[in-house]
Amino acid sequence: MLTEKLAHCVQQQFQLPKEQYQCHALIGTPNYNILELANKMDVDTIVIGSSSRNRHNILLGSTADYIVNNTNCSVLVIR
Repeated sequence: MLTEKLAHCVQQQFQLPKEQYQCHALIGTPNYNILELANKMDVDTIVIGSSSRNRHNILLGSTADYIVNNTNCSVLVIR
């Protein structure tokens, strides 16, 4: 149910055909789960939000920072 709602929001926001994206909901540690799924699916781009309120991670949240620094694919960070 959550993935369907997310997919609908993505489609409405970016007006992309369903063949051009996939949405996934995962349970667990985001850093590792996102990278594991991206590697398993051999994705071209990871799109991730960043909403850090911590002054140590002022530019990127800790998950976005980890993804950017530990993947080989392109990453689009939305703030």
